[in-house]
Formats: sequence, structure tokens, C-alpha cells
Amino acid sequence: MPEKCSRYTRIDGETRIDLDRFLSHIAIAGPDDCWEWTGYRKPSGYGWRSNTPGKARWAFAHRLAYFLHFKVDPGELCVLHKCDNPPCCNPNHLFLGDRDANNKDRMRKGRGNRWLNRRHPNKKVDLVVGNEIRKRWDNGEKQRLIALDLNLSISTVNRAVRGVI
Repeated sequence: MPEKCSRYTRIDGETRIDLDRFLSHIAIAGPDDCWEWTGYRKPSGYGWRSNTPGKARWAFAHRLAYFLHFKVDPGELCVLHKCDNPPCCNPNHLFLGDRDANNKDRMRKGRGNRWLNRRHPNKKVDLVVGNEIRKRWDNGEKQRLIALDLNLSISTVNRAVRGVI
């Protein structure tokens, strides 16, 4: 059984989507191009719209695009982007996956956990230094001495030893 995606809107029997209105908010281009959502976008860049007139039901635009094209309710699954472009609604760029697939896809594209991402401005330890810390600790060196030698806090060294960073 796939894991639930943390944010989903179920497209159930009573949900009505005005197809013309929905499509009017998509800049449709070539079949291989991104079809940008031109309506409201969340700060994350994903298209966001009311999916039932007169009701306070909201959904991600790419999820609705997937449903309308493939006639498949994504339900608890995530709708992922091959193009890594959040406002894209091109069905050729969308595919289903569970939360685990979504997390792996996100990490592969360099948008993972901000503490694991090398580009984070507050990151003090990269993979090479983290491996060095773990190796030295495995050889019996005290965390306090490793921290002094590498000019890091003891808590940072401790997190590297535990594999958190």
C-alpha cells in the first residue's frame, strides 16, 4: 500500500471542475514544453485553485490536470513533475508516486532537506567532512577533540556521528 502524500485533494464524485475555466489558466504550448499555470500560485510555485465552485475546496493545479487528462484520481498518491517545474500542468510531464518516490525525486533534483543540501547557507559539514568525523570517531577519537580540530561545535560533531548531517 503506498504511503499517503502529505497534501492531497481527493477528486470525488461530487467535485465539479469547469474545464474551460481551468484551461484558461494554463499557457498551453508544445507537447514537450511546460504548460505554465497562470492563475494563483502558492509561495512554493505550485498552481493553486478552487476546484469546486461555491465550496471552499482547493487543490494543486497539476493534480487537477493529471485527473482531467488521465481520468485517474491520484487519491493519496503524489503527482510528481518530470520537468521539476512546479507550475507546469502538462500531462506529459506528470506521473504518480507515493511519498517515498516524491522524497527521492526531490533529493535527486537537489531540493531535499535543507540541512542535507550542500547549498544551504548555514551548512557547516558536507558529506566529506561528515565521513571524516564518523571515521575519526569510529577509531576512538573523542568528539570534543574532533570539534576543536575542525573548528566545529561539539553538537555539530555529535550530529555527524549520529548520521543526522
